[in-house]
Amino acid sequence: MSPDERAWLTGIVEGEGTFVRAGRPGGQIRVVMTDQDVIQRLQIVTGLGLVHNRGRRSAQYKIAWEWAVTRRENVCTLAKELAPLLLRRRRESLQFIFDAAGRMLPPAEELPTRSPESWAWAAGLIEGEGWIGPGPRAVRKSSIVAVESTDHDVIERLAAATGFGHVTSVDQRASDWKPGWRWSVHSQADVYAVLSAILPLLGNRRAGRAHYALNWIAERAGFEPTRVLPLLLSGQAP
Repeated sequence: MSPDERAWLTGIVEGEGTFVRAGRPGGQIRVVMTDQDVIQRLQIVTGLGLVHNRGRRSAQYKIAWEWAVTRRENVCTLAKELAPLLLRRRRESLQFIFDAAGRMLPPAEELPTRSPESWAWAAGLIEGEGWIGPGPRAVRKSSIVAVESTDHDVIERLAAATGFGHVTSVDQRASDWKPGWRWSVHSQADVYAVLSAILPLLGNRRAGRAHYALNWIAERAGFEPTRVLPLLLSGQAP
């Protein structure tokens, strides 16, 4: 994998992945999503694992697709690629894979702000956990890109890696829920910059929503994308 592919993969796994034993001492790495194209891309990018149709939980749900890496040597190889860019909770959850292989957990790596790897990681995480606005059916249209998580370090990395947005706490929906955190970008110029940077790496569904939001912002603000995008990504509003 290229550095960008590894960062994108790690972002997807950070948001949607699981590391499980399930009767296998060497563990398994799995991602389940309803976006078949994204799941298939995981297999293509890594050259590992199998894709399975997991069906619907009930009639009103979409079909779920799973990418699973179960062969011991492949799990260990993939874990070694993922571990440096994973954050605390995910790194701890794959420790057993390295223990089973008699290996050390690789040291953590940082992502420089607005580097190609940072945008790839952000695209992967937003693909799995984010939302983009406005949407075609929105009654009150406003620009937004946001992600919520109970992992504060994940949300903090989004702000640091992209150089955009704010981090805020989210009220617990129930007394037994973990505290939540939200990264959100609201200004039209900043949303335009973030979506433009991650668009090439988004799957079909998210890319469609991003295209709609970008066109809405451009029409509303009178942007000339090819002229203003370098300014937006350097932090200067048009």
